[in-house]
Amino acid sequence: MSTRAVLIALGLAALLSIITAVSLRPKGVDSRPVPIISGDLSACKAFEATHADGSRQEFALDATSGEWIMSSFDKAGLGGRNWSVPESRVKGALRMVGEARTMGVILGGDQRPGTIVEFTLGAGQVASLSLEPDGLGGRVGAKVSQEGSPERRFFVPTEIAELFRSQNLAEWRDTGLVSTQLGDPSRITIKRGDRSLKLARVGKNWSIQEPLGVAADTRSVLKLISTIAKLRLDRFEGASQGAGLEPEMSILVETDLPPGKGAEQRLTASETVRLTCRNPTDELWNATVESRLGGRDEKPRVFRGDAAGPIQATALRAISVDPADYASRVMFADVSQADIATVTLGKVAGTTPLEFTRRGTNWVDVAAGQELTPRDQGELAALLTLMCETPAGTVRLTPPEGGTRAAELTLKSRSGQVLGLAILATLPGASDRNVSTGKTLLWFGNGQVWRGIEPAQPGISDWILANIR
Repeated sequence: MSTRAVLIALGLAALLSIITAVSLRPKGVDSRPVPIISGDLSACKAFEATHADGSRQEFALDATSGEWIMSSFDKAGLGGRNWSVPESRVKGALRMVGEARTMGVILGGDQRPGTIVEFTLGAGQVASLSLEPDGLGGRVGAKVSQEGSPERRFFVPTEIAELFRSQNLAEWRDTGLVSTQLGDPSRITIKRGDRSLKLARVGKNWSIQEPLGVAADTRSVLKLISTIAKLRLDRFEGASQGAGLEPEMSILVETDLPPGKGAEQRLTASETVRLTCRNPTDELWNATVESRLGGRDEKPRVFRGDAAGPIQATALRAISVDPADYASRVMFADVSQADIATVTLGKVAGTTPLEFTRRGTNWVDVAAGQELTPRDQGELAALLTLMCETPAGTVRLTPPEGGTRAAELTLKSRSGQVLGLAILATLPGASDRNVSTGKTLLWFGNGQVWRGIEPAQPGISDWILANIR
């Protein structure tokens, strides 16, 4: 056969193949790239991935806590181990699927079993995406079944199949020990050995409830909350690592959720972290976490789940149980100077105290029946600023060593209500000075907390002592 005849024969064969493929292609099949899923995946509130071995992972947005929760089941349907997943991981995966495009249609052959992902879209519509276990050339076979649309088979980017593999989905879990979706905590309880600390919030104001009852320094508490929020597991392990061990440290974070956030009554989220030292050599601790959600009339339920794994001890060093580290650094932080109508000064075990009362914008010596001199007016104003607004440089639970209780200060309202009571301690020589600044410290205490405060105006201590009767 001549070369020309061979070329003609090959051309006819190629043309016949094209004609056959076109004639056998189902009507309506469009090979142009199109979205894998029809619909808005950003509105998806739940989806599940079932794998070839029968195991599956379910993902759902918890309306009450605002957390995306992953529940895992083995091939026998056992498990249900809940744990939260960062919203960014879920939203990123849904966006990736929503933006992906098909890479050509599949005209025949059987679908190989792999992972089936079912997305619950708006109005309860379900879209099922079946992914083959592996692919070639950067693409993998897939099938989509969606209500109101014919079943479609096509190729999708391999990254989509990789995204929903069982081992990869397990890596989505949030390694953070406490939730960051619940808002500001309401109470924090920390126990370490035989010491414990309990902090509570009312509105925006924090207080120490145990082991003593005083106002707390908001900045110090917020720093503690930030430190706890950054605690993370190195990896997830079975809970058996810490089983039967008495925790050396525990952290309980309670958050009151307002009614209407997925519930008719007020619910409280309780997250308990128990920490045990499992390897002192490399300072590796074991952490177990339990998360529960319940209300006055509702049995607590798992909302984030239980988890366990190692955590580095260095992350725990910044968590103190010393109440002095959290006590308000201002002596009377909750007292406004405008509410103070009477100030009394006297010896702790002395006789009649000196009493000043407010008359308009000036202060009057009650016993003398006359207004204070301009100098005394300024000293008293500086004293009230010191007590109500000036943060202490040092806070401690015991009186300063070598200190002598020299004076007692009482602040009262117009109705006679005691707004604040403090004791001034004086120290001999230069021992009452701030080591770092060299400035004199005035030590004020109320029986529970002592504060060393640097006065902006020197001589206040001398003025107080000079006026004591």
